[in-house]
Amino acid sequence: MNHLLIIGIDSYPKFSKPGDRLTTCVKDVTDFKYVLLEKYEFDRENIVELFDANATNINIQKALEKYAQILDKNSNLIIYFSGHGGLRKSTQKGYWIPT
Repeated sequence: MNHLLIIGIDSYPKFSKPGDRLTTCVKDVTDFKYVLLEKYEFDRENIVELFDANATNINIQKALEKYAQILDKNSNLIIYFSGHGGLRKSTQKGYWIPT
């Protein structure tokens, strides 16, 4: 069974500079979802969407915890995050910035 978690954040309330606003993140993940629905074996009921204000750290963690409980060796999960991220210089590891 195929599952999809899409996270798209255009608006970050805590970022106030005009350049901080993103314009295509929600559109990008939504377009990707429609490609998977049309061309591959994805069912709408197996898609979790988190956009803008709903794409909080806790909501992302809850979605991942749900998948950890329901997925098995025959399951496929695609996670697509589109939004701001950062790089921790001390470890050279990147991270997502939720709302």
